Amino acid sequence: MPFPTLNPTLTLGATLAACAQAQGDRVACTFLSAEQPPQQLTYRQLHQQALRYAAYLRTHALEPGDLVLLAGQHDLALLIAFVGALYAGAVPAIFPYMARYSNTEIYLRRLSERATAHQMRAVLSTAALQPALATCLAGTDTLVLALDPFDADASANADRWGDQAQTAFALDERPATTPGYLQFSSGTTAEAKGAVLSHGAALRYIAALAETIALQQDDVVVGWLPFHHDLGLVGYLFLPLLTGRHVVTMAPDFWVRRPHMLLRAIHEHRGTLAMLPTFAFAH
Repeated sequence: MPFPTLNPTLTLGATLAACAQAQGDRVACTFLSAEQPPQQLTYRQLHQQALRYAAYLRTHALEPGDLVLLAGQHDLALLIAFVGALYAGAVPAIFPYMARYSNTEIYLRRLSERATAHQMRAVLSTAALQPALATCLAGTDTLVLALDPFDADASANADRWGDQAQTAFALDERPATTPGYLQFSSGTTAEAKGAVLSHGAALRYIAALAETIALQQDDVVVGWLPFHHDLGLVGYLFLPLLTGRHVVTMAPDFWVRRPHMLLRAIHEHRGTLAMLPTFAFAH
């Protein structure tokens, strides 16, 4: 089937909402890990949970255009928080994942420095990091919020606000020239730098990429690249989810320890597309 044209005059949130309405119960994403069975979300479930997360952010007075930094792991909570931030009109950025061998003190210092330098309105982090991170950011204007907050108190107003958001995001009229998300460089050879991408620019790039690789209606994208990496964010999040495809993904450290799992996932989920850096083929 021909590739559906993405509308670069819309926002990323409005595009995702429209895609969710069209795809309904089709599986949007599958997360693989060693600790638990595969976790899946349909487009409808992702949309509903992202609306709920947007409500959570709005109850903490986040406004459209606010910068938010997400510090989590390669899992459903990070995905929902990112989409929820887009739905709330915020400008999300994903911080590199904390690895098993990471020094917690150094990680928190770098996270706090990034949040302060870029005047983040909020940092969304795991429960394990929240207390220490709140101490690091004490005296600043940056909020420290839960990356996975869905208990009874945190979501008390979610349904009421979510009903309003359902219509608002489907008819999102913010200019596509406004900032959509913040992408940081790797920081491998110099201090990491942030680049702001507008909604329209991101949608035009994704449309061009889909056309270049001749994306098909039944394509299934399989991979492990992290969402804080530009190829991971575009190739394993935006490309499939904004075009109604199924993405099967696993954490980078899971893949490094079990590289054969990528091939198994391609086989079991009938994968048709995998984008990898050169070293991954060598590995």
